[in-house]
Amino acid sequence: MRSIKSTISYLSIPASLLLLSGCFNNSDDNTPPTVTPPVTTPTPPLECDSPRVPDDAGATCVLPTPSVTPNENEAILFYNRADANYDGWVLHLWNND
Repeated sequence: MRSIKSTISYLSIPASLLLLSGCFNNSDDNTPPTVTPPVTTPTPPLECDSPRVPDDAGATCVLPTPSVTPNENEAILFYNRADANYDGWVLHLWNND
């Protein structure tokens, strides 16, 4: 006659297989279930009043870095027309010396 220890060891293998078979679903598709990531609302971009622009991190409004720098006794003018019609316009400058 078998001992209890021997019977338990023989039954442990089928019991383990039975437990492991419960880990899978019964469908033919063995792909893992899909996990839907949480929905996050993106932070809207920072809007700044002109002439300020958002900094590199987009956290604060700063004055833009000049793209050109005038030399001594020079001036740089930026003129932007909404209608982009620059024909016929002339800039007149004079020195009061």
